[in-house]
Amino acid sequence: MLTALPPMLSKPTSRPRRGPDTPPKASPLPLPPRAPYVWTWTCHQCRSEFPLSCTQRCLYCSHQLCTTKTRDHHGKPCTPEFDYTGWAAWGAYRRSVTAVRADATALMPPNTAAGVRLGDTKDSLKRKRTKTLGVADHDTFATWELTTESHIRDGRVTQSRAWQPLPAAKCKEVSRRKERMYVQGRHRCQFHCDFPSECLHTVHTARVEGRTLPGGRARASLTTGG
Repeated sequence: MLTALPPMLSKPTSRPRRGPDTPPKASPLPLPPRAPYVWTWTCHQCRSEFPLSCTQRCLYCSHQLCTTKTRDHHGKPCTPEFDYTGWAAWGAYRRSVTAVRADATALMPPNTAAGVRLGDTKDSLKRKRTKTLGVADHDTFATWELTTESHIRDGRVTQSRAWQPLPAAKCKEVSRRKERMYVQGRHRCQFHCDFPSECLHTVHTARVEGRTLPGGRARASLTTGG
């Protein structure tokens, strides 16, 4: 019977030191919210429901998806259903994850992170991250936030984290802030839009309601957030 491990299998006596080029430990990624529901539509003739990404023609009565009023069935078109609430929460989570990863990239040693050069300061990295990713102020355009709740069970205090919507007043501020960004063209669809063509719909609504000037410029009330 062996009484000692061979030299190659012996346990190390000390933990290896971190080299100068080893990046520091990044912040953990936030917990994701529930998965958003798929985009569906309901045929107004036979009331069958299908995912929009699957088909735009009813597989039972062969009716083509319509979005305008028709003469049959009292003029009611097909009904699409989109999970705006779920995708708003997912958009806030997606931007927060991108921000955490961008911060982790900025903490890497010089010349190891893409776009990071020797001599870059913290402020210059933040400006570069904002220009390339648009996530430095990700919380500014989020209508959901990750909150921590405390629960008492069997005499013990436990904590859980969950995504919760902001109050209605805060959501209105975020909507106006997003509208100002869309009107001024300072957005990137892949990071800021929570649903398809959100920027186009927002700019159109602002123009119809008179919150923009000719040429696409925002009015003073929209620029100041009023």
